[in-house]
Parts: sequence; structure tokens; C-alpha cells
Amino acid sequence: MKGVIIEKIGPVHSDERGSITDVLNDNLVHVGLIKTKKGNIRGNHYHLKMAQWAYVLEGKFEVFVADFQKIENKERIILNAGERIKFSPGLVHAFRAIEDSTMIDMTQSEGKYAYDEDVFKCVILS
Repeated sequence: MKGVIIEKIGPVHSDERGSITDVLNDNLVHVGLIKTKKGNIRGNHYHLKMAQWAYVLEGKFEVFVADFQKIENKERIILNAGERIKFSPGLVHAFRAIEDSTMIDMTQSEGKYAYDEDVFKCVILS
């Protein structure tokens, strides 16, 4: 879907101590850690001004995405541990945990918008 980018993120450095993975190199206004039990849903919203990323630390999500003006045209994506997804502004997104899962949620905007001011509920998954 236009406006969605999925990337498998691997280590940028590894040695005998372990590895370092750069989850994101960008300016952010919010970073959150979200734990979701199997079968539960997160999201069901969109942003008009903010881009949003999710990086799955563990588990697996079923993700649904649609343009907020055409939610009937939703697409389904499976997002696994070690993968990052980016949603451009205007895309409705919802996550259903296929198993107990943990993700890092990150948002960015051109200006200093409070997260709650740019969240618009829109049920794409129930």
C-alpha cells in the first residue's frame, strides 16, 4: 500500500559481546513500549500530521492499513519480530497480536503536535 514501508532491521554491529541494532535514526516526538496479549487489538486510528513507526521486539502482529478516506480498501500485513513498519499521515492502522507481543511505537511530526491532538479514531479492525 502506498504510504507503508516494511523493513527487516538487522544489527549494524556484532562482536563477542552481542549486537547493536539501530531501530530508527530520525527526529521523534514520542517513543512508547507497547505490550499486547494474544488476540487483543491496538490502534484503530490515523494521524493527519504525524508519521508513525512500529518496531516489533517479540511476537507477531496482524496489521490492517487503509487510507482514512477509503477504509473499505484495507490491506492485511503480517509483522514479525525484528521488522519495522512506517505509516505515513492519513493511513488508518490497527494491530492484532497473533501471539503475546511487544513493540516500540514511535511518532514524528513537522511541528510540535501533542500526540493526542493528532489521533483520530477510525475502526478498521474489531
